[in-house]
Amino acid sequence: MKFILVKIKSWDAPYWLQDAGQYWRNFVGGRVPKSKDDKILDTIDVRDIEDLDWSHTGLIKNSSPFGWLSPSGIFYGCSNREHDLIVWLIIKRPLHKLEEEGWCRVFHDHFICISRLTAEQRNWLSYHGHHVEDCD
Repeated sequence: MKFILVKIKSWDAPYWLQDAGQYWRNFVGGRVPKSKDDKILDTIDVRDIEDLDWSHTGLIKNSSPFGWLSPSGIFYGCSNREHDLIVWLIIKRPLHKLEEEGWCRVFHDHFICISRLTAEQRNWLSYHGHHVEDCD
């Protein structure tokens, strides 16, 4: 499948899209009209959307209060309903593995309840204004 990394003028970041004639189509079937202001940043043929590098697209929203926090304190921000999409396309690890490895799913910016957090996770959460409590 051919994908094109496009930065549309009204969007904050580029996304991988497909050429659908007068429109750009995303991988879930949504579409947006093409414009002369669209910037094509890359074109690639891949077997599956999982083979694309999504790390420089608008899927990563590190200013978001929602996302995944690795045990080492690295944050992968996302929209409030894109946690599973980030796991699938960015982190590229099975969800059960993330849970086994101690990743923290961050749902909002006020309260985190988890039975085990690393020092790095606690520090990141506290620094970013989260209220952290042990829930054992």
